Amino acid sequence: MAAQKWTLVFREERSGDVVLTKARPPKTRRFVEGSAIPAYVRAQAPYYGGRASVLMGYSGDNVQHIDAMIEEEHMANAKVSDKINMDGIAELFGLDTYQHLHERNIDYFGDAGYEARKYALSEGASEEEADEADMKAQEEADTEMFHQWHSAVMAAAESLFEKHGLTLVPAGKKGERYPYEYKVVPEESWEKALVPIIETVNGVGYFHFGSVKEFLRSGPYTPREGVLTHMHWIKDYPAVYGDTSAQRIYERSFR
Repeated sequence: MAAQKWTLVFREERSGDVVLTKARPPKTRRFVEGSAIPAYVRAQAPYYGGRASVLMGYSGDNVQHIDAMIEEEHMANAKVSDKINMDGIAELFGLDTYQHLHERNIDYFGDAGYEARKYALSEGASEEEADEADMKAQEEADTEMFHQWHSAVMAAAESLFEKHGLTLVPAGKKGERYPYEYKVVPEESWEKALVPIIETVNGVGYFHFGSVKEFLRSGPYTPREGVLTHMHWIKDYPAVYGDTSAQRIYERSFR
């Protein structure tokens, strides 16, 4: 067999949690594909405090597979919750958090304030009144952008959640027009919502599950845990089925 340059995946316990971490062997080392990974490679992980063991090795062509495994392990170890906020929803689909969007538009907010201040002074306002007009205009521009961002993120999230039998229900104060906190709720049941998620996971191709039972045993998970710890796969639905991506929906909705 041809020699391969391996990326190694170490399995370590940190504070009771199992963590998968990528590490590369020395450049001078090459291993034959399918062969056992030598013991001395295991000893080359002092960073892991000697508690890590080599879980598996993959050649460079399969690094994406490793990335998926690491993300999967991290999600499985995360506390299972059905609560999610707007920034969490944005991150789930690879969209801007509002903080990132705000930081990129600091000059826009400043210009809005500057124009309001200039207009106030032209109308005979005092310096203090002009400063107040400046601040008010910046706050209004900020609020308007937040509302646009909120609507765009929710348009993307709701479109793809719906395809997986899930919905987002406001979890904050009743009557809020732009809620920040949401609860993930299945349209019918957790069991039914799990089916399209498994189909999306299978469609991506890094993993394959022949049935819901097989998927649940892999955790093990309850149906609720299976859905909530695998929502990060939902963003891949458009790539699998040729549908409109979350980014495209977000950009189209952001006006």
